[in-house]
Amino acid sequence: MYLDAQGNPLLQLSQDGHLAAGVPGTVAGLFASHKYGKLPFSKLIQPAIDLAENGFAVTTGEAVSLNNLKDEFEKLNSSPVAFVKQTEWRAGDTLIQKELAKTLKRIRDKRQKGFYLGETARLIVEEMQKNNGIVSYNDLEKYTAKERPVVNFMYKGYNVISMPLPSSGGIILQQMLKMIEQKILPN
Repeated sequence: MYLDAQGNPLLQLSQDGHLAAGVPGTVAGLFASHKYGKLPFSKLIQPAIDLAENGFAVTTGEAVSLNNLKDEFEKLNSSPVAFVKQTEWRAGDTLIQKELAKTLKRIRDKRQKGFYLGETARLIVEEMQKNNGIVSYNDLEKYTAKERPVVNFMYKGYNVISMPLPSSGGIILQQMLKMIEQKILPN
């Protein structure tokens, strides 16, 4: 899928655009991990809904980033996005994300089904179909979060717990700490 006729990699296809996207797993991951929480999910998600719906003031750094990425946002999106303004972003401008607020409300009200089925799934699949993406209704409906044992290791008397594979964070962290263990001053 990411190779040309001669077998050379087409890096752009695997990095940008609709073929680079997989099934979003964050929503399933949030619900899979919510069993360890105490607050109702509706209470946890409401601040994000409020920020998306009412907006927040962007910082100087955020304004610079948004301005620098304007061309990419326009190139990689087939419809207008909240991150693009006709004028330049300035510190203190309000970033409002109405579509995100609607999506978060569907998740709040219908839980995982509010994302992987129904309106949000329809919007995702329509966007994929319009732009040669391959995520389907079936992909969304069948998606599940996998719970895996954590990476757990000792470092200078501390029990470090981190992300397991397929995330490389935990394993890389363990390797880096072991490589520098003798170079850092003792506790």
